[in-house]
Amino acid sequence: MFKWLHTQVVYLAAAIMYLTRLRMPRRLTDVNPSLNLIAPYFPLVGILIGTIAAIVFKVTALVLPIDVAVMLSMAATIYATGAFHEDGFADVCDGFGGGWSKDKILTIMKDSRIGAFGTVGVVVIFGLKFRTLSHLSRELLPWTMIAAHALSRAMPVAMSYFLTNAREDAERVDLKPSFHNQTFGQMVLALIFGSVPLIGASQLAYLLAMPLMGVTTWWMGRFFKKWIGGYTGDCCGAVQQVTEVVFYLAVLAVSKN
Repeated sequence: MFKWLHTQVVYLAAAIMYLTRLRMPRRLTDVNPSLNLIAPYFPLVGILIGTIAAIVFKVTALVLPIDVAVMLSMAATIYATGAFHEDGFADVCDGFGGGWSKDKILTIMKDSRIGAFGTVGVVVIFGLKFRTLSHLSRELLPWTMIAAHALSRAMPVAMSYFLTNAREDAERVDLKPSFHNQTFGQMVLALIFGSVPLIGASQLAYLLAMPLMGVTTWWMGRFFKKWIGGYTGDCCGAVQQVTEVVFYLAVLAVSKN
């Protein structure tokens, strides 16, 4: 039992280090488990990132206007993650905005430089996050951040179960592992972990937001498959960013009515 528990903690530590800049104790990072094994723990990392955002918001909102506190909470998550998913979203905007064939799209997404489509996309998605969160109540906002960050990180895992990676390993330039052969159990576990904050918050708006995130993930996966035959790591980042915003928009729509 202890060995099994230690293994799960190692997987969680590896997931934290993969998705964030946060460091883990050396004794938990001696092994390098495959991405398939740590992927179900991505939503738990989302809970951690969402909690950081919530704490920054709660503290700064004591002395600053709510919109400023929201901006600072967003900055905290970007710093903690190193803009990991935002970078993937920008690459997808550039790739699919400027490419009209699989090879061209994948080539553009390899480029580390950001283009016009990526710049516009990041500005729009940051603006949507900021304005949407700024309209939520002070009481609802912290839990919303935690729930959105958690569940949105389960969506790429779900997508990767149904699709295959569009790049051959030899073509990949980031040297990071990719999703391959995700099992149904791993996908379900990720969705369960992602749903934990929803249970704790007991908000009807959150339950209504879940199907919208699922539909969005399905549509984006269908779009990726049509154009490049599957997904890439950047596509996973884009799914996380878009579904996070979808969650915020759904909660705002329900809470205002």
